[in-house]
Order: sequence, then C-alpha cells, then structure tokens
Amino acid sequence: MALWPPGYLDVRRAELERFLNRINEKSHLRESAAFRVFMVRPLSQFEEGKKEVESHLHASTRTFLRQFHILKDNFAKILDKELPGDSLERIGRIKDFVVKSHNNLAGLYESGTKLNINLEKISASAQEFAQSIKNVREAEKHTPKCTKDRLGFNVLDVDETYVRTCFPTTHLLGPDTSKA
Repeated sequence: MALWPPGYLDVRRAELERFLNRINEKSHLRESAAFRVFMVRPLSQFEEGKKEVESHLHASTRTFLRQFHILKDNFAKILDKELPGDSLERIGRIKDFVVKSHNNLAGLYESGTKLNINLEKISASAQEFAQSIKNVREAEKHTPKCTKDRLGFNVLDVDETYVRTCFPTTHLLGPDTSKA
C-alpha cells in the first residue's frame, strides 16, 4: 500500500513549482538570502546556509525608500489610482472608529472579568447555602417527631422551596421530589 494516493505527489510537485515561479517573479523575494539557500544549497550545507540567512536578516535594515519600492513593484498599478477627495477625512473617521472600538472592547473585557469574579462568588455562596440545607436535612433526621408536629411544618420544606424558587436551575439540592 502506497503512502500517498496515486497522483498526489505529481500535483504537489506542480504546486511547488508554481509557487517557486511566483517567488522568482518578485525581485525582493528572488534576491533574499533564504530563497537562495533553499534553491541552491545542498541539504548537507543547510546549517551553514541557515547561519548565513540569520546573519543577513540581522544585518539588513530596510529604509522607507526600500519599502516603497517593494510595494511599488508588487502593487504597480496602485500609483495610477486617484484617491477620492475626502480620503483624509475618511481615514480620520476610520481611525476614530478603530480607537473607539478598541476602547469599547477593552471596557467589555474588563466588565466580563468583573462579571466572572462575581459569578464565582455567587457560585461559592450557592454551594455554601446548599451545604447548609444538607446540614438542616441531616439535623432534621435527628429532630424528635413531636417537635415537627408542634411546629406544624417541616423546616426543610420551607428552605427547599425557597432555594428552588430562587435558583430554579440549581443542581445543588438534588432532584426535586416534591412533584413526585
């Protein structure tokens, strides 16, 4: 059984060739040290080539003019486009929108963080309350029947009704047996 389906490597080889040809069309990519190492150096000299590329990257600094030429080469027709008369105003509005959006998102993040902290506190309180109910249930098991009869109701039933009313989705008390 073959590792790759039939024809897969031919397709990948053609895609790699097309990719390399596109890189070769752009002078700043074609002349890069990384591309030269990839295309020319044998695998046995990879580490040496890697060091050469790293030193070239650290030594090279791009000036504004060099960046301009790279953009001009890659987007030659962009200079032929006329900017609408209100471009600066539109750019200002976009900048204001981005700044306001950033501030709103930062505020939303802060509110979400505070909400999460408060929800954790509420959850801890609900668990403590549920434990109190469990403790009352346990204590009720040991309460003399005459006390229950004298009060005329089961204290736990009142507490459980309160909990189920205030926290209808709680799983802290276990299943609701009062409806059974």
